[in-house]
Amino acid sequence: MGLGSFFKNLFGGSSKDTHSSTENKVKEEVDEAVFQVKEKASEVWEDVKDAAERAREKAKDTLEEVKEKVEELKESAEEKIEKNVDTVKEKVSERISKLDESVDEITQNLEEKYKDKEEDLND
Repeated sequence: MGLGSFFKNLFGGSSKDTHSSTENKVKEEVDEAVFQVKEKASEVWEDVKDAAERAREKAKDTLEEVKEKVEELKESAEEKIEKNVDTVKEKVSERISKLDESVDEITQNLEEKYKDKEEDLND
């Protein structure tokens, strides 16, 4: 143990000890880096899940709004159709009445003319 031991003790031991110490430090740093990556990944995953949930809720709300608007339009269209049908019924009924009156009038005129002709023939 002479000069080699002196230098070994002076500079901190053997290269084996230095290598082992460096290996432990590197392993600790890698373990810390892996831990931090896992932590960050967990945070990102939670953010992604939250964003997806918000998007799902927004889509659900939007679809509900669209459904309500479609229902309103449907009801409005049904009301307009019903009103138009009633209007058409009234107009058709009025026309039929007028036609009945015209037919009655024409029939009466024809009967009078026929009667006059018949009287002329009988005279």
